[in-house]
Amino acid sequence: MLFASLLLCSCFVLASTSIAGREDDFLMYPLADMRHPEIPYHQHIPFLHYYLTSNQICYSVCTVTNGGDAFSITTPPAILVAADGELAGPTGSSYYANIAATHSASGTMIGDPRNITQSQQKATCLYDFLLITSARDPNTGFEADRFCGNQLNPSPGSLFQNPASPAITAFIPGTNLSVKVCIPMKPFRITYHTDHTEMAVDFNLPIIQAIADTTNTGFCLNYEETSNQICYSVCTVTNGGDAFSITTPPAILVAADGELAGPTGSSYYANIAATHSASGTMIGDPRNITQSQQKATCLYDFLLITSARDPNTGFEADRFCGNQLNPSPGSFFKNPASPAITAFIPGTNLSVKVCSKFDSDL
Repeated sequence: MLFASLLLCSCFVLASTSIAGREDDFLMYPLADMRHPEIPYHQHIPFLHYYLTSNQICYSVCTVTNGGDAFSITTPPAILVAADGELAGPTGSSYYANIAATHSASGTMIGDPRNITQSQQKATCLYDFLLITSARDPNTGFEADRFCGNQLNPSPGSLFQNPASPAITAFIPGTNLSVKVCIPMKPFRITYHTDHTEMAVDFNLPIIQAIADTTNTGFCLNYEETSNQICYSVCTVTNGGDAFSITTPPAILVAADGELAGPTGSSYYANIAATHSASGTMIGDPRNITQSQQKATCLYDFLLITSARDPNTGFEADRFCGNQLNPSPGSFFKNPASPAITAFIPGTNLSVKVCSKFDSDL
């Protein structure tokens, strides 16, 4: 019996909205070293993740570089559906069995729908499986709880025909491609379960028939936990209108007396500011922080999106106004005609996508 190497690597990478790492169990051998292909017997092994700030966890199969197989839990069967529902394995069609051995599987059993007696049901992930409750492929919407086979995929499967025998069709579970699966429910738990044998299981009520395992080497999964968020971006309009315009941002002369660079100051800076975004409530010359020298930005008219962050820059704000949606704090400008005078202008002249993890008062 092989000895398991539980949690060989459990590395955490803390990002702004995600936690990532890896779970693996059992030794993965290169094909040339598969003298002992079976995985060890474990009745039940739980892996538990629980983070207060995470609302979803996603799993994907690791990339391995040692020639091993990153996901291999029992061998899926194929079902002949144009004959008598018998297993298309060694006693049936090796063509279909070879395809099934490369596929994913989910659920507990499959069978020819024309014959649903217990004796005609074939086990998929009934005896050896990885349990990931309500794991969904976000691209297809397919969802399952038990996973096995040679790929991680909740796909139910499809029909295949042997070109050499087109009159015979087989149903083969899953696909030959692993996908990312995500679960939204806490606690984030996956459980591995296996029985004590790699051999075929014969039908003997109430025991369900299963084919022998030809590959069964274990699994390695990457995981990433994320927090729910909603992202906003400015609409594209085709009628010549302005899709975002909430009040007019000021500009602040920082090389003079802190006065507003508006009609009584420099129209050059005011014209630039009128095209920019703004955030927060006020700006002012840091040399003069009296109330009389503070100028309102989004103090009176604003859009409130709590903790809205630009995922590319990390800039974050709550109140937004101006002529663009952007949490950028702003930058300094010089008028080429008056290079001795500098102005601070909030925001930028470009709207960006902003994302928030909290409910907003929109």
